[in-house]
Amino acid sequence: MNKNKSNSRYHLIVKLVLSIMIMSFINVTNTFAAQSDYSPSADSIKLYKHDLKYVGSSTIIDPNYRYVMEELIEILTKNPKTTIHIRGHVCCGPSERISFKRARHVFKYLVQHGISRQRISFKGYSDKIPLAYPEKTEEDEFMNRRVDFIISHNESFPSK
Repeated sequence: MNKNKSNSRYHLIVKLVLSIMIMSFINVTNTFAAQSDYSPSADSIKLYKHDLKYVGSSTIIDPNYRYVMEELIEILTKNPKTTIHIRGHVCCGPSERISFKRARHVFKYLVQHGISRQRISFKGYSDKIPLAYPEKTEEDEFMNRRVDFIISHNESFPSK
């Protein structure tokens, strides 16, 4: 199998899994809040398996993760009452600036693709919410350098 077919098939599978995961969460309460102080409720959808990863101190969205962004845009477009909170993270010690810039880049991308600013909040969480702790390996650091999402809405997702 050539590399393009394999990569395309992988992206299709990830998109399908993300769609199924989102569609399976019904009647989630809307927990949207102001950009600076977002405190999601326990019933919000947290997307950790489909986050954006970063190399080093980069804040730019890697083109390999555009499919995640396209899927988010599709979900938000099809579900106009859905809101999203974007969380930027870093590894290896506090850096509000880098985590904030990561989240802000994703915010700008969504706005540039037609999603209303009123439906999006974002914040840089520095190293306060690690997926791997303590960071013992480069893989642990890579897991923690990310942007993830919390999707909330007050109506069930419509069926496709």
